[in-house]
Amino acid sequence: MRRSLVLQAIALHLTAGVPSLAAAVTGEPRLDDRLADRLEDQAALMIADTSTDDVVQTDKPWHLTVEGSVGLIRSRDTSSTIAARGALDFSLDQRVTPEVQVVFRDRIDDFSQANASGHHTINTWKEGYVAWQPLPQASVEIGRVNVRQGVATGYNPTDWFRKGAVRAVPSVAPDSLRQNRQGSMVVRGQWLWDGATAFALFSPDLGDSPSQEPFSPDLAATNRSNRFLTGVSAPLTERLQGQLLLQGDDDQSPQAGLNLSLLVTDAVTTHVEWAGGRSRSQLNEAFGLAPDTAFRQRLSVGGTWTFDKKVSATLEYQYNSAAPNASQWQRFWELPPQAHIRYNQYLADVQDLATRSGAFLFVSWRDALVPRLDLGAMVRLDLVDYSSMHWLELRYRLPRWDIALQWQRNIGPLASTYGSLSQQQSLMLLAALYF
Repeated sequence: MRRSLVLQAIALHLTAGVPSLAAAVTGEPRLDDRLADRLEDQAALMIADTSTDDVVQTDKPWHLTVEGSVGLIRSRDTSSTIAARGALDFSLDQRVTPEVQVVFRDRIDDFSQANASGHHTINTWKEGYVAWQPLPQASVEIGRVNVRQGVATGYNPTDWFRKGAVRAVPSVAPDSLRQNRQGSMVVRGQWLWDGATAFALFSPDLGDSPSQEPFSPDLAATNRSNRFLTGVSAPLTERLQGQLLLQGDDDQSPQAGLNLSLLVTDAVTTHVEWAGGRSRSQLNEAFGLAPDTAFRQRLSVGGTWTFDKKVSATLEYQYNSAAPNASQWQRFWELPPQAHIRYNQYLADVQDLATRSGAFLFVSWRDALVPRLDLGAMVRLDLVDYSSMHWLELRYRLPRWDIALQWQRNIGPLASTYGSLSQQQSLMLLAALYF
């Protein structure tokens, strides 16, 4: 089978020994009151790996979560190993004066496996910034901010600041990935008026060599180029909320973004998240080939159904025209194994879809069967090679601690998105204590 020019160039680059890539407040839309209430109910039902943001808030300005887990991981070669993880998650949100607020969030993860992977510790400096509100309708923030964009759940095309943000993966649940990542150094201003919000931020270039040191602030991972982001959010109707975004950096042409949230009924919300602009293909960017710049776009469209205020289900269709299509993906697996490793490293860094399209389902059930027992289930399906990731969690909640059982399985042939991952299945028992 003939290879495309891009795939031929990848093979040539591999043989030349090109260095591998490094692996790995908000400007989100403001909604009308009824839509906000509905989305808050859904957010309460989302079950993810514990973070200090999920703990019942008190008057104290700081929160500390201590986590520990142990379990069994089975690799793709069917070998099994015992794994353990400990974590400290600290947050401080202190108002110094009525106008000035200081925010600091940090997480330390300690991973151990009884095999060649061994033991390693990773510190993730999530946030550290000062917020100043000189006027009731205006605010300015400066420092490290976790800039999160988008209305979708499983895939956020407008979440441009996710690149290089994940240093450790305590859980594959989407909310955990968005919360437990490092922010970017930014200066941001926001302005509110008549139910609308406008914001603009600038993120400076602080280097292009991400650090693998355990306690490095790793500023070069999130600030690899000069970037800007600006947007405006406003209610379009009583039930429809919209947001327009414009993002740009030194490495590519400006990108446009659109977020729409619609309250269809009291139990159903729908969303559309789109981003587009001139950019390189993912294979081209992953292997540092000559630019193949063209107009490319990403899309996430779906909805959430909530009933009985206990159960919610979110279904999404996801599309990424910068990723390989079916024929390119099939030819990609003819390349040497180094190519597959390199592309997986790239995907871990940019947190994007591996292929052109996918589907996502998340179901959560609060107080399932008995009070305080929550059930969460997630499925990611690659619609190009039909491999899949399955995740299930049972979590028992008490005021100051949780205990959870998490199961994950990746299904598919070796030459597929999820079948190629080194971890095939895991079962972990987790406990979290809140201070």
